[in-house]
Amino acid sequence: MRKKQNIRRSLQESIYKIYGSGIFVLAGFIVGRAAPPRGLIECIEDTAIPVCTVGLLYALPATQLRRRLLREGRLFPGYDAPSPPDAGDQCTIGLKF
Repeated sequence: MRKKQNIRRSLQESIYKIYGSGIFVLAGFIVGRAAPPRGLIECIEDTAIPVCTVGLLYALPATQLRRRLLREGRLFPGYDAPSPPDAGDQCTIGLKF
């Protein structure tokens, strides 16, 4: 996604610096597959983040991700169909690609 904000410094060192100030770090992660990658689990364990949320990547309309997945033919058929009212959110419905 061309996000470089998390590669300019050590994430672990930054989190422990925050801990050193007496502040807890809570984290949210977005994954693009059903099982979280091992690196994500290692990051959470290495940084001792006490509360984490993990959500599924969702290709929102009019975004670079949606355009790329569409161009690459990676969106499931019916990806743009409205969800039934009682279906839940993108995490309960599942991935669209």
